[in-house]
Order: sequence, then structure tokens, then C-alpha cells
Amino acid sequence: MNHRLTLFLAVATTALALVLPATAGASSARSKRGSVHVRHITIHRAPHKGAKHRHKHKRKNHAHKHAVRRAHKSRPATAADECTGANLTPSASNIESVVAATLCLVNDERVRFGESALSEDPRLASAAVGHSRDMDAHDYFSHTSPSGQTLLMRIQASGFIPNANVGYTLGENIAWGTLWLGTPRSIVKAWMESPGHRANILNGSYRYTGIGVDPGLPSSMSSGQAGGMYTQDFGTIIS
Repeated sequence: MNHRLTLFLAVATTALALVLPATAGASSARSKRGSVHVRHITIHRAPHKGAKHRHKHKRKNHAHKHAVRRAHKSRPATAADECTGANLTPSASNIESVVAATLCLVNDERVRFGESALSEDPRLASAAVGHSRDMDAHDYFSHTSPSGQTLLMRIQASGFIPNANVGYTLGENIAWGTLWLGTPRSIVKAWMESPGHRANILNGSYRYTGIGVDPGLPSSMSSGQAGGMYTQDFGTIIS
């Protein structure tokens, strides 16, 4: 067994907003503590408000992304001590504290960049918890389950989207890590160091979120080490 502690952290995002085109990217990087693998995919769908509105919406998002890139260069590191439980490795007895710390850290990042804090939504939380547990139980790491269930299908099943006539913006970050590299502090740090995942966290259109953490990891990923599987879902309804 390799005695070096490695973090196998793969992070992926999916953003949906209410016509398709998609962009996808993949990258991997080395950290001092082991391997870090990062993936992201983005899908945009505009609400049915006319072409003129869609153009303005895209231009606003484009400007926001550039502002995020400029600000990130000088942003001070997140003070994990401000979020109780930020250094906990997930276990069956501390999941509530881990979830609260993850939300605290994410909201801390948003406030640093001038965005409003996200409110926790029980429907998004239910979808996120279910996805983390399903990835653990069925030994996979993806936005789409082996049975074909997607993010949009999970959010629809949760009841967050009230009907087929409203617009919406949805997003998802997933991650997993072992030992202290599976703590909320390390997971949010990895998300913030990936442009695609950071964009999801700092997206000013999101108002609600739900976080689900499972303290178990499939042996194929963790080599028996303790850690956590994380899912964070984001959402806003556009009427």
C-alpha cells in the first residue's frame, strides 16, 4: 500500500439555465500532497424571454467571469477558523457539521467577491444527499448515474422546479477526498482553484443551494482510507 497520502479529488460542475450548446473541459494538476484531478462541463439554456434578453444575459455573465478572474488574483485565503468544522474529515457522527462548514466556506467566498450568500433549500439538499450516497453505493463519480439519471432529472424529482413554464438556472459541483484532504476546507479550496467550479460558486444568479456529504468512499477510489463524497447543487427559478 502506498504510504503517501493522496487526494483523489475530482470536481465537476454542470450549469443549466432554460436550447443547448455545451462546452466541456478537462484538466489535471499535481499538488504537494498527491494527485488532484479536475473536470467540468457547462450547459446553458436561456429562459423563453426572447433573443434580445438572451443576448443581454450572456453579456452579463461574460463580464462577471472576467471580474472574477481579476479579483481572484488578489483574494486573501479563506480563514477556515471562521467556519466551525471546516477541518473535519466526514464521519457518520459529524455530517451535519461538515455540511454546515461547507456552506459557510462557500458563502464566505461569495461574500469576498461581493455576491450574496446562498440560502439552503431542503429540496436541493435532498437531491445532493441522494447523489452523494448513490455515487458511494454504486462506485462511480459523475453527474450522470449508471442508470442514466442526470442533474436535471434529480432536481425535477426534488420539486425545486415548480412547473414546465418557468425558467431556471441550475449548477452542480461534486468532489471526493481522503483523510484531511476530504475536509470541507480542502474540498472548497480545490473547487475555488478550478476556474469552472469557482464560476459555479461565484455565480451571482444563484440564490439557493443544497449540500450532501456521504462519509463513505468506494474502495476503488479510497484504498480503504476515510474521506467524504461531496455534492453541492445550486439553483434559481426565473419566472
